[in-house]
Amino acid sequence: MKIKVTGVLSHILWALFQRGGGLIIAFVANMVLSRLLTPEEFGGIGLVLIVVSMADLLVDSGLGAALIQKTNLDKNDISTVFTTNFIISVALYIIIFFLSPFFERYFSVEHLSLYLRVVSVSILIRAFTLVEGSLLAKQFRFKAMSIISVSTSAISSIVGIVMAACGFGIWSLVMRNLTQHFVSAILFRMVSRVPYCFGFNKESFKQLFGFGWFSALTSFMDLIYTNTLSSIIGKHYSVSDLGYYNQANSLQQIPTYSLSRVVNQVLFPHMSRIHESKEVLRSYARRSFIVSSFVSFPLLMFLLCFAKPIIILLYSSKWEPSVVFFQILCAGGLLNTLVHICRCILKSMGNTKLLFNIQLIVLVIGVGMLLFAQKFDIRMMVCTLVLNTIINWLILAIVVGKRIGYSLFSQMKDVLTSFIISLCALTTSRAIVILFDMNNILTLLVAGCVFVILYIGIHALFKTKAFIMCYNMCFQHTSIRH
Repeated sequence: MKIKVTGVLSHILWALFQRGGGLIIAFVANMVLSRLLTPEEFGGIGLVLIVVSMADLLVDSGLGAALIQKTNLDKNDISTVFTTNFIISVALYIIIFFLSPFFERYFSVEHLSLYLRVVSVSILIRAFTLVEGSLLAKQFRFKAMSIISVSTSAISSIVGIVMAACGFGIWSLVMRNLTQHFVSAILFRMVSRVPYCFGFNKESFKQLFGFGWFSALTSFMDLIYTNTLSSIIGKHYSVSDLGYYNQANSLQQIPTYSLSRVVNQVLFPHMSRIHESKEVLRSYARRSFIVSSFVSFPLLMFLLCFAKPIIILLYSSKWEPSVVFFQILCAGGLLNTLVHICRCILKSMGNTKLLFNIQLIVLVIGVGMLLFAQKFDIRMMVCTLVLNTIINWLILAIVVGKRIGYSLFSQMKDVLTSFIISLCALTTSRAIVILFDMNNILTLLVAGCVFVILYIGIHALFKTKAFIMCYNMCFQHTSIRH
């Protein structure tokens, strides 16, 4: 079997543009909105999205991933998934509509019920885009998906900023969210043109749901864990504290979320094609570990070290309480991409039930640590996210190692080089900055330039596997052979 790495690289680059471009636009919009709105307003929309994000995941029910993983699709499969998604979305909207007053009383936030009912309309819209998005990914049409994502983010961000400038407050965030889903649905319809057809085939549902259900439950447990933290902050501390945490999390997601989603979006369809060959799958996994650590480790470590000037420069000094949250989240993000690579491997091999069992264990441990940490302070609670990510990766790495012959020791060895070089480059750049009294802009410019030069230079000097692999992927036509 021969697999062109340049083809995979092209898909990765477009997927990076999709995720990274959308998040960068969202980041710029947040930078502007943070100067127009208050932490309380960001915290309020954060509470709304706790409920809506969990409902969104239930609408999918893992059937989108099942469409990608299944080899031979027919019209029955597509109509069954669309009909199932539509029915679930309507049921969830009705439930949220009537339960919204309960959430308002629980969090003690005025008008939260109204905000929740309006934003939840996006759940209905999502039912019309899930099938189209999954089929585009299955066809490796990442360029089209990238254009849709970036366009959607740009339009919705403009709407939010204009409304915030006009004094609409939290409604600017509400309409920004709704606009994003509405425009996305229109663009997907224009590009995909998948014929919508209501219908239900029992055999198709059994096959797709059997794979997708455990995949959806795995993602749902992740969401429960992160939303448990947000719920505790919003309930037992203050909406302002939740606003600080959400803003830090949004900024941290630009590198972490982009890379992790790219891993899922690109590697999963490719790995699903070659999952029967453990040797090729192992080669894919190793390349993914090395390349992802080469990119993510230096970026996240730099953000962690220079968090304070970054937060103040981007969001103003009123958001300084977000600094500590941002640093902790960046530390946890170092392993986040590796976790998603391991998940992709297990999913591509059809081991979704095993993956579910692993994540159930991790969820129980994580929630237990959160409940214990809430006795102390918010920082301790956020620190449990890092510890839980470490536990998650260790379990997944050991299981994956046994499945494809890629041991935990080998995985650590492959990513250790980029970590050590990042640390050396970061220590030097930090020392240089400390010697001079500079403002935030000069600090980041000088430190960033020194860091990048040292990091790339050391990799090139020692001709590390990561550097050679990335160089070959970018400038030469390479392939993985079996």
